[in-house]
Amino acid sequence: MANLPTDYQDDVLDLSQNTNRKYEVVNNPDGTISLIDRTVYIQQGSQLGAQDVNNQNEEITNLTQKIEGVSIHSSAETQCGTWVDGKPIYRKVITGTSATSQAIIDASINSNDVLPISITGMWCSDPLTSSNKWYFALPYSVPAGGVLYRVEPRISPNGLLLMIDAQTLTYFSITIEYVKKN
Repeated sequence: MANLPTDYQDDVLDLSQNTNRKYEVVNNPDGTISLIDRTVYIQQGSQLGAQDVNNQNEEITNLTQKIEGVSIHSSAETQCGTWVDGKPIYRKVITGTSATSQAIIDASINSNDVLPISITGMWCSDPLTSSNKWYFALPYSVPAGGVLYRVEPRISPNGLLLMIDAQTLTYFSITIEYVKKN
């Protein structure tokens, strides 16, 4: 993940000197005019240029490629109890479909902000329209023919991940309970 700037600042006008931006009109020798900013500022804002926008677009493209083939719905966070230290316990339910080997399925639940208490779930390997559906509990791990098939939710600094080493994963539902670090 790119380290994009997060410290952009707006212009702050000195309202004792001006309530709007002020420009001086300069007549150029070729008959055109130029505008010179004569506004008095308390703070000059950050410049946003093409390189900033290109970096942002590149990061959006990278994130989009990571979740291609994934359709996810995350329920609203609800408070469901109190932990032993008196902090509230929160619960979210995330459901979706996935065809990728690793997907960030909820970036708001990350190891920087939450301490997980419980992660449970189910997954289905066949389309819901199939009459031959198999449902498995998460985390799921089974050796078959010398290969370990695994579907496992993990919490990383980037968010709640779904790691998929199984042949197919069609539908999943994950319930996570956690406390917030702060």
